[in-house]
Amino acid sequence: MTTALTIWPLGSIAALRKYVAIAVGIAMVYFTVQLARQGFPDPGAGNWKGFLGATDAIIAVSISFVPLAADYTRHSRTPGASFWGTFSGYTIAQVWCYLLGLIALLQSHGNVDNLLDSFAGVTAGWAFLLVLVLREADQSFANVYSTAMSVHNLFPRVDRRLLTGGIGVLVTVLALLIKEFTASYYNFLGLIGSVFVPLLAVLAVDFFLGRGRQGWDMSQDSPARPLMLLPWALGFAMYQFLAPTAIAGWWTHFWTSVQSLVHFTPQQWSSASLFSFLVAALVTWGLTRLTPAAPAAPAE
Repeated sequence: MTTALTIWPLGSIAALRKYVAIAVGIAMVYFTVQLARQGFPDPGAGNWKGFLGATDAIIAVSISFVPLAADYTRHSRTPGASFWGTFSGYTIAQVWCYLLGLIALLQSHGNVDNLLDSFAGVTAGWAFLLVLVLREADQSFANVYSTAMSVHNLFPRVDRRLLTGGIGVLVTVLALLIKEFTASYYNFLGLIGSVFVPLLAVLAVDFFLGRGRQGWDMSQDSPARPLMLLPWALGFAMYQFLAPTAIAGWWTHFWTSVQSLVHFTPQQWSSASLFSFLVAALVTWGLTRLTPAAPAAPAE
């Protein structure tokens, strides 16, 4: 279904958003009311152990959609519509979903394996769950389609439909080969977090403190700026240094060896997202001091 959406993107997504988005809103309200009626179990005193690690995972989920938010808002007619559309569609919706998940987790007594039972246990719960699953087709479409468009920028002569179809088949095969989904998904979040957190830092600092002050050159003839890869690479390294992603044994061994070499042990306060962002932001800010800003566009 995802692959089919990428081949006929405009009409398919328009239909999904027109009909399924309304159904999702109804499902969210329904689950909120039904779960609230069952009460909110006491979560206990809790502690800070694992809090920042969990926060890193939440940030990774959110920040991976930042490029898609920029892609969607290019159709906005006003800056206000762009802001409020992004804020409501990403911030409010994500916080709402996380709160529902937290309530369901508490009602399942912290047992993740029984999490779906909290949703399916309410009246007609499975029907509303199917609505949410159908809505996720939009997200999987966005992932495949944006990947295909990025590859298409490198190989513009290749038919876009071949790229989207090929990528759709590839990720489907990979999904079938992955046995331990939960562990693999957490590792995936760590990997994309280490990529996108420093990338956002570079873009934000360069936009507000660097060349973005006079406007970025977004034309086809814009010059390459390979030096800006440096702060991103340092931020990526800092993230992996603090929270090595278990994508392969040799990869984890390398970063733990670096930790041992400098006699460092990750602590509860060593947030990979926070320090990765700070490193990338500071280095980018230093580079903006060394490189001149883009000249202002001539007045017409």
